[in-house]
Formats: sequence, C-alpha cells, structure tokens
Amino acid sequence: MKKPAEKDLEKYLHFEYLSEIFTWLAVIIGALLSFLPYSLFFDRKPLYILIFFVSIFSIVWFRLLPKKFSGREKNFIYYLVSMFFIALVVHFTRGVEGYLVFLYYLTSIATVVSMPLIQTIVIVGLAVFFILVEAFFYLGTEKFLMSLSLVALHIWGLILVVSYAHLIFREETRAFIKKEQSLVNKEKEIDRLRDEFVFIISHELRSPITAIRGYLSIIAQNKRLKKKVASVVEKMFRDSEVLYRLVEDLLELSRIETGNLKFNPSAIIIRKIFTQVIKEFKLHLKEKNITIFSKVSKDLKTLADEERLRKILENLLNNSIKQVEEFGKINISAQKTRGLVEFKITDNGISIPLERQKKIFEKLYSPNQKGTEIGLYLTKKLIELQEGKIEIQPTEVKGNNVIFTLPAAS
Repeated sequence: MKKPAEKDLEKYLHFEYLSEIFTWLAVIIGALLSFLPYSLFFDRKPLYILIFFVSIFSIVWFRLLPKKFSGREKNFIYYLVSMFFIALVVHFTRGVEGYLVFLYYLTSIATVVSMPLIQTIVIVGLAVFFILVEAFFYLGTEKFLMSLSLVALHIWGLILVVSYAHLIFREETRAFIKKEQSLVNKEKEIDRLRDEFVFIISHELRSPITAIRGYLSIIAQNKRLKKKVASVVEKMFRDSEVLYRLVEDLLELSRIETGNLKFNPSAIIIRKIFTQVIKEFKLHLKEKNITIFSKVSKDLKTLADEERLRKILENLLNNSIKQVEEFGKINISAQKTRGLVEFKITDNGISIPLERQKKIFEKLYSPNQKGTEIGLYLTKKLIELQEGKIEIQPTEVKGNNVIFTLPAAS
C-alpha cells in the first residue's frame, strides 16, 4: 500500500502532466486563432512575444526541471506564473473588453480541483486583482465607468464559477471517500470472516490429525511389520506431520491477525531447543540423506516464547529441507552479539533468486512457486512480534543463508 506522501506526489505529477498538455494546447491553438479577423482590433506583436516566452517557460518548467521539485509547491507556483502571463495576454488583447478574460476562469477552476483551499483563495484573489487593475488603465477617460461595470461582471462571474466548482468538487470528493471507505470496510469484513473460517476449520482438523499421528506412531513402533508396510506407515506418518504443522501454522496465523496471540517469554536454553527440533525432523532428514550440523554454546539463552521459538525453527528448517537435494547439508547455529542472539540456518540447496528474496516472507508466497507457503510469513510475524528481525543474506556459493535475531537472556 502506498503512503499518503506517495499518493500526493502521484496526484500532483498527474496534474502537472495535465497542465503541460493544457499549456501547449493554449499556446498552439491561441497562435493559430490570432490570424483570424476580429471586430475588436488588438496589436498581435505583443501576443506573439508572450507566446514565445510561454513556450520557453513550458520547456524549462515541464521538461528541464528535475522530478524531485514536483509536488504541491511546484503546481502552486505554476498557477501563480500562469496568472501573470494571463494578465499580460488579457491586457494586450483589450483588457476586460477583450476575448480572453475566460483564461482567468480556466486557471481558477484548475486550482479549485488540484490545490487546497488556501492556495485556491490566493490564486482566485490574484485573478480578481488583475481584473480590477484593468479598469484603472482607463482612469480619467469616459470608458472608466464602463470598464468598472465589466470588471464587476467578470469578478462576479469568476466568484460564482469558482464557488460552484468548489462545491461540486467537494461533494464528488466526499462521495468518492465514502465509497472507498465502504470498500475498505467490506474488505475488512471479508478478511475477518475468512480468518474466522480458517481458525474454525483448522481447530476442527487439529484433533483428528493429532489422533491419526498418534495411531501411526504406535503402528510404526511395531517391529513385526513387513518392510514394505513399515515403509508405507513411515511415509504416512511423515505426511501427517506436514499436515499437522500446516494446521498449526494456520491456527497461529489466525491468532496473530485477530490479535489473540499471547506470548510467554522466558529464558530458553537454545541448545535444548535445537536438539528437540532436529529430532522432530529425523525421518525427513533420513529420507533425503541430509546431514545437519548444530553449533551453539551450552549456556547460551534467548528471551522468547519457547513454543513460538520452536515453531520458528521448525518452519525455517522445513524450508531448508525442501531446498536441499539428496545428500545435502544444513548448518544451524546461534551466537550472542550486542545484546541479541543471532540465529543462522545455512544450507547448500537450491538458491533462492535475489528478486524473490524480498518477497519470500510475504503472505502466501512460495519461493519455489509450487504452491502457497504460509510458514515463512508466519515465521517473520512471530520473530517481529518478539522484537526480532529476519533476512536472507546472499551466499558466495550454492545455497541459502537465513539469519534472524531475538533478544538475549541475561
């Protein structure tokens, strides 16, 4: 999702683009129309000089100025400069009696649509001032009173048009915001129902899967099973473990997204957790003949929720096992550094491309694109909720290097 500052910049860049198109259309069409005959005479030479300077200004303003200057201030300055150019154009085309007073209206309406109220008042006030000034060029002549009448008419028309445009634009904006808010609320309700559904389904699946794992474990311990049957039972047990972890991940994710996840931090001996987690993956490691090395001092402790730390290590180790080919190697280690414990899981499996490393911890993103993977997203959430960080660092050779930190226990 874009930040408000980014949305504002995008909006003003769009207005800047529209202003450039409008300026060039005004210059080109204005120059062509100047060749037509008109009942009111005016000197065309000053008009051509102004068209030349407006063209130079447009090239510099829209094409040569770096994009870093783009934004509200640049648009406001553009409208100010436009008012000065319009004042000169109107003056050299017979002032308030001429044909081009409508340019004040166009610029004022553009300001209403694209700028905040204060800037709009400044621009419209400047337009009123320039229109008023035009009448005083006839001061002391018999045209002065007629010019004042035209000035009053133009100012009244300008204020009326600007007020009406402001009212319409404000109502349109309110309707748009209301519609957007309605869509956001609808999406939130859908997300809430989805999370609730996932939680209920996961909770209902948990008990039968646990029972199936228990039965398979008992059957697998029977030494009288034939080799082929024992192999099938062992595979079924491994698959039931995968399914069990998936259900556990879904339950944890639902708790996080509904704000119901509670942590019980304590000083945990890391070596003990390493041993337990590696033991859980004994069958998976044996199936692919993977060698795993563990390196951590026996007294090193971290301050974390033990159940969630085990879940983090299970998900990361499970991911490494997926990436590692047969007879591969996995290294798991931990060391204390600047009040933190740095955990590192390195493997010599299939390297995750750099362009995917930034997305790997996103929700439902799979690093190998063979399906969805919520484990890594959950892992990142569990680490961050315990004041830690996780990242994938590039390796010089084949493989992956996942590093995460958690607070060290004193």
